Amino acid sequence: MNRMLAISLLVLASLAGCMQPKAPEVAAPPNLGQPPAAQEPSRNPNEAALVNPGFEEWNGKSPVGWKTELPDSIEPSRTTVKSGTASLSTIPPYYYNQVSQDVFYGKPLAGKTITFYADTYAAGSEPNLIIQIGGESIYGEKHPGDKQWRRLQVVYEAPKDSDQTAFTITLGHGGSPSSPAYFDNARVEISDTPKASGTELK
Repeated sequence: MNRMLAISLLVLASLAGCMQPKAPEVAAPPNLGQPPAAQEPSRNPNEAALVNPGFEEWNGKSPVGWKTELPDSIEPSRTTVKSGTASLSTIPPYYYNQVSQDVFYGKPLAGKTITFYADTYAAGSEPNLIIQIGGESIYGEKHPGDKQWRRLQVVYEAPKDSDQTAFTITLGHGGSPSSPAYFDNARVEISDTPKASGTELK
């Protein structure tokens, strides 16, 4: 009798436990313990899109997106670098060396100001930047060759009736130099605001 009573009590206790309401499950917050995903940096609306502007991508000794008539006279540098992991280095001797990229704006550049920048390093030679458009070449001031990274720039103000829709930017190094020049962080802005050519210590 006592055995039957004990079994009955155990069955009742088990049934009572099954009838208890379950506590709601609380979902873990997303990315628990992880930093939020990084946002893409905002893009300057006046900045033209360039291919490989920091010279980080190479096919052998050729920088992706750039062209040169002296392919054996340029190479990537992994030591003299302004930012990132590489820059473009020239390899003298030569009389003149240039590395260029075509920029397509897609509509007339009438009344626009084109500013081409690049960080440049040189020791005893004088590289510069060039904009070529409509058969005209515009030369920026030369690097003083003082073993400093300087941000060179060259400016072109298109006539108000210009129908040109593209232009070429060029990294130039001439005068039969005996030491290399280094280029990094090329950038082009197209705006309605005039700017002056020059060099800036960076």
